[in-house]
Amino acid sequence: SDSDFTYNYDTRVLRFGDGDQGAVPQAGDSIYAVYCPSPDVSHFSSGESESLDTPLGIAARWNNSHGWYDIYVADAGNDRIVKLRFIPPSPGHQATIQWVTSIDEAVSGSPFSMLTDLDVLQNSSDGKVYLFVCDSGNDRIMVYRDHSAERNGDGGPATPIAYASFGRGGSGLGSFD
Repeated sequence: SDSDFTYNYDTRVLRFGDGDQGAVPQAGDSIYAVYCPSPDVSHFSSGESESLDTPLGIAARWNNSHGWYDIYVADAGNDRIVKLRFIPPSPGHQATIQWVTSIDEAVSGSPFSMLTDLDVLQNSSDGKVYLFVCDSGNDRIMVYRDHSAERNGDGGPATPIAYASFGRGGSGLGSFD
């Protein structure tokens, strides 16, 4: 049987036959196809609240306790930090990306403004996980602790907790301009 086909990822059209080798199936023929998109060709968003708008920074760390990557995204257009989980492929399982949680404000009542970058680090001595965020519109760097990503964490959707803040507008010591 012929198995030549092309798939257009932009239009999501599966075309049988290439004009030389394959042929368009005849009327009445049965076609069986299995399609499993990988994360690099799938559209992540399943709803408006999960849509990214101008992601400017990304940081990832391998979560050895759970066997996945914790991914943090500076979602500048939505003024928030998004936490995702990437589970690599394994025998019999496709790779998956899952929405975990988002942080919409630096501290209570103080929204982010123009997030530009972030980084995540795990302290090798005590296993604590810290997230460092450039909140450029507010001239500050925010530091969060992500308990759920730590060795004893449950890996769940708990939002990272604001741990420290540094900076303010201006040109003096501790200021960003």
